Amino acid sequence: MISCPDGAELRGVFHSADHATPLTVIVNPATGVPARWYGPFASYLATKGFGVLRYDYRGVATSRSAASRSTRWYHWGQQDFEGALGWVRRHRPGSKVCIVGHSFGGFLPGLAHSAGDVVRILTVGAQYAHWADYPPGSRAKLILKWHLVMRLLSKACGRFPGRRLGWGEDLPSGVAGDWARGLERFEDHFPQSQREHIRECFAAVDADILAIGFTDDPMASPRAIRRALEYYTSANCSVITLDPVGLGSPSIGHLGFFDERKGRVLWPSAAQWLRGQTDGSIFQTSSPKPPDETVEEDRSNSQ
Repeated sequence: MISCPDGAELRGVFHSADHATPLTVIVNPATGVPARWYGPFASYLATKGFGVLRYDYRGVATSRSAASRSTRWYHWGQQDFEGALGWVRRHRPGSKVCIVGHSFGGFLPGLAHSAGDVVRILTVGAQYAHWADYPPGSRAKLILKWHLVMRLLSKACGRFPGRRLGWGEDLPSGVAGDWARGLERFEDHFPQSQREHIRECFAAVDADILAIGFTDDPMASPRAIRRALEYYTSANCSVITLDPVGLGSPSIGHLGFFDERKGRVLWPSAAQWLRGQTDGSIFQTSSPKPPDETVEEDRSNSQ
């Protein structure tokens, strides 16, 4: 089990590396995306020498029972991700920790007390859903879907029925409410007395961060990605925006990086970057950020 500081227990899967390595990757899912979606990507990294932990946040998929109606986004960072870091410390002592974070999963590391232990963070479409950052062409549709319908259904049902709608996994009503509010400043989800502390937690992270975006991603525009990175004031941040057509794919969007059919062309470069290598990588052209549960062993070795 992945034990969180508040006693909640989460489920996840650990992929053992094909050969000994000092590197462990924790995969932080997007909101409403189950850990199983990241299985092929995690398995690929394991063949390249990484130990990989993927897990479901409280209230989602295999960890659904670990949540209450009051579960919020910040619980996923302060408790669940912190619990995943603790699992790695116990089971992979001395390992250097890297993060691959998808969507909100790429933003939340700064909420964890131990995030300063992380050495590299690769984010994919990372943002926290401020409505004004959506591209103009899709803004009205996304506001209706994620900021109106989500809010109303969550209040009516007691949780967001994502699976019934085909909109991802079910979510705790508190998490759905955070998403639906779409606030310009993430710390505004907290009482005034806590906001400076939240900013300080993000500022304490001094990892290398590479933020990847795609030109056809309606959720994570360049503006949204920059807004999220601005919290990591002590990190060495770089941003790269990729055109799917130039990668030989008609579309990648918000989910395709982790789809074996669409994103696999990018996985070798991801492994290189996580290892600290960039020569010949698709990500070599990245540019500096502008100022403005039961953990099951994937290879029949249960932990």
